[in-house]
Amino acid sequence: MDEITIDIKDCIRQILLKWRQICICMLLGALVLGAVGAMRAYQALQVETALNDADEAGESLEAESEFQAAKEALSDRETQEVAAAAQLYVSYYEELANTMEYVQNSAKMQLDPNCVPTLVLQYYIDTDYQVVYPIIDEKDMTEDIINSLIARADTAAIYERVAEGLEGEPAGSYVQELISFGSSKDLLTITILGLDEEYCETIAEVLKSVVEEEVEELQTLYGEFEITLTSESFSEEVNTSLLSSQQAQVTSMNNIRTAINNLTSGMTDDQKTYYYLLLDRTIMENVSEETETEEETEETAESESISVQWINLKYILLGLLAGAFLAIVWYGLRYILSPYLRVSEDMKDVYGVRVLGELAGTQNETASRNVIDRWILSLFRSGTDELSEEERLRMICAEVRITAEKASMKRIYLTGTGSAEQMESAARQLSEKLGGEIETVCIGKSVVLDPESLEALAASEGAVLVEQIGSSRYDDVKRECELCALNHVSVIGSVVLNG
Repeated sequence: MDEITIDIKDCIRQILLKWRQICICMLLGALVLGAVGAMRAYQALQVETALNDADEAGESLEAESEFQAAKEALSDRETQEVAAAAQLYVSYYEELANTMEYVQNSAKMQLDPNCVPTLVLQYYIDTDYQVVYPIIDEKDMTEDIINSLIARADTAAIYERVAEGLEGEPAGSYVQELISFGSSKDLLTITILGLDEEYCETIAEVLKSVVEEEVEELQTLYGEFEITLTSESFSEEVNTSLLSSQQAQVTSMNNIRTAINNLTSGMTDDQKTYYYLLLDRTIMENVSEETETEEETEETAESESISVQWINLKYILLGLLAGAFLAIVWYGLRYILSPYLRVSEDMKDVYGVRVLGELAGTQNETASRNVIDRWILSLFRSGTDELSEEERLRMICAEVRITAEKASMKRIYLTGTGSAEQMESAARQLSEKLGGEIETVCIGKSVVLDPESLEALAASEGAVLVEQIGSSRYDDVKRECELCALNHVSVIGSVVLNG
């Protein structure tokens, strides 16, 4: 064994043929290190959470101590005054927030009152009503028709329908501010304000379709009548009422800010200290339910964003590489330390027995493998591999016959130390080919293990060793060669079976 050299090329081939096992090891490595990565991420999150909780607890305890100290520095009357001011602040704050939200989101508040895009629709209703004196036997339904149209168009559902067609999809209540209805005798007037002409026309199209949809039903209630769109005019005009509304909102916000600033005007320094601490504690408890819901949603999203990263690609990649490396090292060491025949050249290099040829086992080695295996084998294929199994068998028999004739050998013994089934199958094929050309061809079991086979070998003049890669042990082959030498039996050569 000390004299055996390692064939690097064959070692690589054998490792590559273990690609299935290597892939399994890579997956196991990815699972193991992926789990390790997830565990480490979970532990890091636990540590971070614990530190944050500790910091929050410390800050909370410090804030509570400061709050109690500030409260104890005041009398009961001063404490009540501060509490009342804090409640007023919360009320003012809510009112200011609502006003600012309205000003920011309302399309009407964004318009320039000196140049307001305005679209006016004017409908004429004709009921064919005539007054006949002195007897009036019919009632004029024109006013009722106009009021019904206004009632059916001036609804939250219609305003939401209008909002869906506008850019940004404003709330229906903001759309309602842009639309006003008016009537005069047999005329229905709809005034629409907007950001531009296109904005106004978008609203107008919805309202015109609503009027058309309601006419048929109103005719069943009030009888036949005609409604005609007599005028549709667009202009940009000064709107003094809009200017007043915008100024009123600005004035309201300024008044609220002034009132908030005046809450602390009569307080002492100790009261102001307690006042600001009290605000920090109570302001978030008294905000509107809508604001609380939004904050809870944001907190939920933030907590989800810092959740444990269970899948860590870095650890998975390291697991794949580690699994592949360990598998390759394992199969490489198994190849190097294997006590079984590795390559056919070892028969000549180690024992001085020439190789007559190589044969497949019980079935063709390449044909029994899948596409990947066949591709790997093709990378290491030699010139002799292009011969068919039958051609290689004939070449082996020719060499045995020629050697036996030159050495005047009449009795040839076929034996080997590998798999009994594989060796006997190959030996039987050789025996059938040589049977008519050599006087006696015998087949026997391993001479290392079977006494009868050893006696049959001793009675022969020449021997052909049938060995199998991955099955014949080096020590057994060595012992087999020694027995041939001791019994003065010439070793014609060896036939090596691929594992």
